[in-house]
Amino acid sequence: MNTNNIFETHGINHLSASQINCWASDPALYVMNYLFKTTTHAGPSAWRGIATEYALHLKTTRDDLTDEAITQLLYTKFDDCHYESKSTEYDKIEKERKTIENYYKSGLELYSILGKPKQYQQKIVKNFDDFEVPFVGYIDFIYEEDGKGIIRDTKTTARIPSKLTYSTSRQLSIYLQAFDGYECWVDYISPKEVKSYKLTNVEQHMKSVFAIAHGIRKFLSISNDKEELASLLYPNFDSWMWTDEMKQQAKKIWRE
Repeated sequence: MNTNNIFETHGINHLSASQINCWASDPALYVMNYLFKTTTHAGPSAWRGIATEYALHLKTTRDDLTDEAITQLLYTKFDDCHYESKSTEYDKIEKERKTIENYYKSGLELYSILGKPKQYQQKIVKNFDDFEVPFVGYIDFIYEEDGKGIIRDTKTTARIPSKLTYSTSRQLSIYLQAFDGYECWVDYISPKEVKSYKLTNVEQHMKSVFAIAHGIRKFLSISNDKEELASLLYPNFDSWMWTDEMKQQAKKIWRE
């Protein structure tokens, strides 16, 4: 361990868009996830996105699979996520499971036109001079059109937003640092339609990424003791980000 590296001192060997956005949204949740390494599972809406993206990948790359086979694998992927999570939120699970085929078919209207991607779930590792650890991420799809690289990120949502969110813009701006000259699109997929937004103002979003990352480092530098750091914060349990499972884990840390 490099004792001069405050991130590694706390067991953090890389930064990511998830970390940046978690700290920006709720620092206490960041402490629980990344300092205490608490294992929590994504909920049914996240499984919906995982399954939809997986099925779109299969449809655009596997000519040997029938539509029926891909649909079955769509449900299998969702069920696998449920099994791994051991979630008992059965009403939410059933609600999402009933809709995933609609999300897939909606996304297919766009992705069947886009065709076969050049890369799928492409890992990026990007170093910046100001930070002791790299930024790591995974890009959903990379295409090439007329010699130009295009990054596409899929987001399933019940309601399509009117513009790119700041958190998504930060995520994709980080990706673009590893692919100079590429453009980036976000495809919001609802059960009825798809709406795509092109990422703009990358430089401004990267300024916010760096500001947040510097804030994380400054906080970590206060103490090498995670218990002491946790005592400086308190979870906002009213936030939608806190699932019942997360709240139970947090209460062990903050001793409620």
